[in-house]
Amino acid sequence: MAWRRLIGMVFMSIGAAVAVAMIILTALVLTNFLKWGDTLMALRTVAVVILPAIAAGVAALFIGRLAYGDLKESAPVTNASSRAVRMTGIVIAVGLGGMLAFLFFAGIGPDDATAAFALAGGMIAGGVLAFLGSRIKPINRRSYLK
Repeated sequence: MAWRRLIGMVFMSIGAAVAVAMIILTALVLTNFLKWGDTLMALRTVAVVILPAIAAGVAALFIGRLAYGDLKESAPVTNASSRAVRMTGIVIAVGLGGMLAFLFFAGIGPDDATAAFALAGGMIAGGVLAFLGSRIKPINRRSYLK
């Protein structure tokens, strides 16, 4: 049983780290290594490249939570996993929302529709992930003692 919990915690940590790292890496690339005129073209490419990696990180996070088990019972990692899932969702939503806002301010052309829909979908998925993270709560064990 300890191995199952350890593997679950490792998957949760890796999944959250991958999802958050993709957002941070994208922000660093867009702000430091690109010229203003090239940013719009790069944003489309980045949206197509990072969204599968973010989806894989979120999937690893949920696989880790399922591997950890005890979804309905209080566990030492329940609060930590709840915070990890919630913070990952918030960072994804804010990061992709910022990129979407930048795309809107730069001007959306007909060829930018795919990038806009991908960024909006990722932002919504981040919001849903943050909501699901807030729903992971331990059961109060004191109610069993009465």
